Amino acid sequence: MGNSGVNINLSQQGDLIIPISSQSDLPVGIGFTIPYMLYDYQILDIIAALTGVGIAEVDLDILVNTVSIFAKTITIDIGDNNNTTAATPYVLAAGAGIINKGDKVEFEVIANGTDAKGGLVTLMGNLLS
Repeated sequence: MGNSGVNINLSQQGDLIIPISSQSDLPVGIGFTIPYMLYDYQILDIIAALTGVGIAEVDLDILVNTVSIFAKTITIDIGDNNNTTAATPYVLAAGAGIINKGDKVEFEVIANGTDAKGGLVTLMGNLLS
């Protein structure tokens, strides 16, 4: 709230769209870091997308305080531009659906899909109070 005059209901849906690369080739490594999460956040779904498809599979990870949130990381199959139709869908690790206020969140490219471009990750979920 503060002096901005804006009221935020922290028990509402809030999607976070994270660019993990520019429009050039997708680099391997940490593509984006949120050094301090401002709110508690419950993950409901995750969509990773590309602006240019690759000729090999893309594998992505999300680390919270250096620990992966996945039992099975996100994959974007060859020729696809997102993970929604992946042959093997991602699986969150037990208890990994909540990101706490103050957590460090890193978005990592494990395999860059050779020629894949323009990575975006959308976290769909709820801001928690």
